[in-house]
Parts: sequence; C-alpha cells; structure tokens
Amino acid sequence: MNTIDFRYIPKAERNEIPDEDFGYVKGERRLFPVQIADDVAAAAKLIGKAKGLSDDERDEVKKKLIKIAKKKNFDYPEAWKKKADMSEDLAEQLTENILFTAELEDIVELQVEDKLFTLVVTGIKTIAAETVATKEVN
Repeated sequence: MNTIDFRYIPKAERNEIPDEDFGYVKGERRLFPVQIADDVAAAAKLIGKAKGLSDDERDEVKKKLIKIAKKKNFDYPEAWKKKADMSEDLAEQLTENILFTAELEDIVELQVEDKLFTLVVTGIKTIAAETVATKEVN
C-alpha cells in the first residue's frame, strides 16, 4: 500500500511560495503548494477534501497541478496522465478535423472516429470549442 507523507509548511515559508506554485489561488486563499515531488501526490489525495471548491474548480486544480508537475519534472497520478493524454489526443483530433471558419456561438457537429461531438464555438481565430454533448455514431 502506498503511503503519502503530508508535510507541514510554516506560514512564513508558505508566504514565500509564489502563486504559480499553488494548485489553487483565489484572493487570499492559496491551496495545494508544490515545492517537492511528494507535494503533488499529497495534493491529489486532498483535492476531494478541500471545502468550498466546485467540481469545475477541482478539475482546474488538477490541470494546474499537472502543469506545475511537468514544469518541475515531478511525477503525477497515473489516472491524471491517462485523462490528460486522452484530452490532448481528442483536442488534436478535433483541431485536425476543423477545416472551416465559425462564428461565436455557432453550434457545430463533428465526427471523430465513432463519436459525434456537438461543439459550441467559444473563441475566434484559434477555434476554441467546448464539448457540450457526445453520442455514439453507428
């Protein structure tokens, strides 16, 4: 069984950590500092216990922790790697298959392999799209 050592960071030391090394920063609230590799694993265990975070904020924390871990060359949970890889692959597939210009708020259906994605265009030029629904295609 893997154990995670949670470490105490004194307030003075914590105050010296830059915002970009925290998984969550909102106003004065700074959660999940990452200074050493074990901090990533500890944060992964604690995300679900943090009070006052929405599911979307928890997802953003995971993305930020992955970014910090990659920058510092730290490992992060396997489950996060698989999800991040799948998201990057899907984004790449969608980008390769978008061969048109769309206006803001246009709704676009795009088929990638056996899935049909319904997208809402949320950006211009570099098309940023958000998946709002998926369904299997026969």
